[in-house]
Parts: sequence; structure tokens; C-alpha cells
Amino acid sequence: MEHLYMDLRPWVCHEAACEYGNDPFHSREDWIHHLALQHGFDSGWHSIECPFCLEPTGSGKVMIVKHLSNHMEEISLASLPAGVDSDSDDESLSIASEHLESAEAKQNLPGLGPKAINRIHEHILQPLLAKPTLKDFEPIVLGVPRQIRSKEIICLRDVEKALIFYAPERTKTAASYFDFCLTSILCIQATVEYLSTHEQTRTEDRPYSNGYFIDLRDQILEYGRQLYTAQDSSKDVDVDAKDEIKLIGGIAETGRPAELVRVTKDGNHISMATGKVIDVEAPVIPSLSEQQEDEQEILNSMARRKKNPPPEELAPKKCREPGCNKEFKRPCDLTKHEKTHSRPWKCPFPTCKYHSFGWPTESKMDRHINDKHSEAPVIYECLYKPCPYKSKRESNRKQHMTKAHGWTSDLV
Repeated sequence: MEHLYMDLRPWVCHEAACEYGNDPFHSREDWIHHLALQHGFDSGWHSIECPFCLEPTGSGKVMIVKHLSNHMEEISLASLPAGVDSDSDDESLSIASEHLESAEAKQNLPGLGPKAINRIHEHILQPLLAKPTLKDFEPIVLGVPRQIRSKEIICLRDVEKALIFYAPERTKTAASYFDFCLTSILCIQATVEYLSTHEQTRTEDRPYSNGYFIDLRDQILEYGRQLYTAQDSSKDVDVDAKDEIKLIGGIAETGRPAELVRVTKDGNHISMATGKVIDVEAPVIPSLSEQQEDEQEILNSMARRKKNPPPEELAPKKCREPGCNKEFKRPCDLTKHEKTHSRPWKCPFPTCKYHSFGWPTESKMDRHINDKHSEAPVIYECLYKPCPYKSKRESNRKQHMTKAHGWTSDLV
């Protein structure tokens, strides 16, 4: 009976004013998640008046879910035809068998662990759902938990594809596409460091790095420009939901501009920006890429070691950035170093070069914003009056007072 309900999909929101409308949910779990997230049931499953029978549902999650779902499942069963011939039965059994085989294959995949799922909810899904301007893309975001449970999503790269690949279906303007995709990229970039390597990407995927995110962002911008110029056109793009989305090339990878492509069933690579088939085997001339690193914090780090650390802690930790061969003895040093590649703290001003290039630490981003963009920047004046010295940076003021006035931290 359970597989029959999966086909009928009887679960709809009982709230008449709900923006989700009468669209059925893919599973019972998605429907329950919607009630908790969108209608406040999670804070307290109090008894309500059933919209079907007008009787109290009873209190508690189990009682409410059972009461409402029983009505919806009965209605869906009543809509089935009275008789079904044997051919239809055979066909249904065949389809059910295919579904079962597919489900068994997915169950053998290494899914995301509870901690990784919590991080994805905390750093990606919740921020996207909380942003009012991204309301049109809510169904895409709400579909991610179901895809994780069914193991359609088994790593962070799959989450990225689920969000960005289906974004054009919900896009009304180029601006909304930019907003959703670029916000998604920032959320994904902030999540990478919390996941293990196998939870970040599949074996055959290009690993996450600063260069990857720069290439991905550039291609999103290019595709958005194409949307902007085509807003008045009625031309539709034929997209198969089974097509795979991939990022190929990139200045940091091959020296050629990155292309966000759809890989069709026949193996063709179609650019999402131009809609044209591209030759992924075309030879390219590798180009040199400059990388700025900031190792001062690592050199100045004074964290103490354990007296008798296990051997695995003493093993060198290698940087995961392609082309970087640096190794570090401590995980904290590796994390700090890798942030000099990913530079996750982005300047919020779109015209600033650090909007895409970013900073390795939040404090450096804050200092940059105060120095370059603040209309009323914080000014640090010399404490030795009537000295006229002042600076936007507290460190500069301390240095001045030390050299000019003999100031020491003991005087604070």
C-alpha cells in the first residue's frame, strides 16, 4: 500500500491560504516537514479543528499527522477506478519492481551523516528560506531534504547542483536568478569547511577550492546576463530534468573561461549560457594564476600541543587546493591556510574587487569595509591630548602611541 501512496501523492497542505497551494508533496515526510517549518507546528503540536471532518484532531504530532493523513489517503483511494485489468496489474508490478531496484541501489550509496545534514540545514537551507527575496525559489530549497533522504543527494556538490540547476525553472528576472544563485554559492562556500572530503564531492568531481568558486560565480554572472538580454524573448529552452549539470574548464583549472553545462543523455555538453553544444576536448593553452596568501596568522599562532598526541595527529595535513603542496602539522593551521585560498569573507559591495576575491578572516573584511566603504568610519584618536594623530585602524594608533609617547599595554 505504501508504494501506491507514493504514486498517488495524496499529501497536500490543509491551510487554504498557504502559498504552496494544492500542489501535492512528494512524500509524507515532506508534508510533515512543511507543516513544522511553514505553519509553526514544530513549536507545539496542539489540537486543531480538522478541515475535513470539523472534529478536533487531538494533541501531539502523531495524533495530528495520523488524523489529517487518514482523510487525504482515503480521498485519494476513492478516486481510483473500481476495476483494474490484468495487463495494468502486470505493468504496475513491473514499474514497482523497477522502483524497488532503484531504491535498493540508492540505499547502497554512502549517504550524508547526521552532522553533515545539520550543517547543510544550518548554513544553506535555513539562510535561503529566511531571505524574503528568494520566496520564488522556496520549492527548490524545500525539496533538498527529500533528495537527501532518498540519496539523490549524497554530498555537498549534489546540493549545489540541486539548487543551481533548477533555479532557471523558478526564475522570473535575471536579478532574482543572480540573487538566488550567488546567495547559494556563498552558503555552500561557508559550509565546505564543516564537511569531510567524501561529504563534499563525489570521487569523479572537481574538488572545492577558491578557483572553483570563482569559476562558478563567473559562469552564473554570464548566464544571468544572457537571461537579462533574453527577458523579452519568448524562446523556451528544452531542459530534461535527467540532464547532468557540470562546471568544466575555468581559468584556475585549464586557462579557459568556465562553462556551466548540461550533459544530455547522448553525451553532448550544452552551454547553459549560450545553449550551444561545446567541444570539451578542445585543446587549451594553460595560463598562470596568481594566488595571494596570508600566512602571518599561522606563524603567529601560539596554541599549545598536547603532551602525548596520537600518531595520526602528528601526520602532516596537506592543503586540498589544487597546485598547492603546503603541509601543516596541526589541523587548525591547515584550516587557516586553506582560508587564504577560499577567502570566504566577501565584501558586500558588488563593485568592489573583494566582493568576489574576499578575505581569509572576518576581522580583515570588517577592517576593509570600515576603511573603504563606511560613510562614517570608526576613527581612533591618539589618547595623548592634544596630539592630533588619528587613524581608521586601532593597531596603527597603538603603534603611534608606542613610538611617539612611550605607551605600553600595561597602561590600559
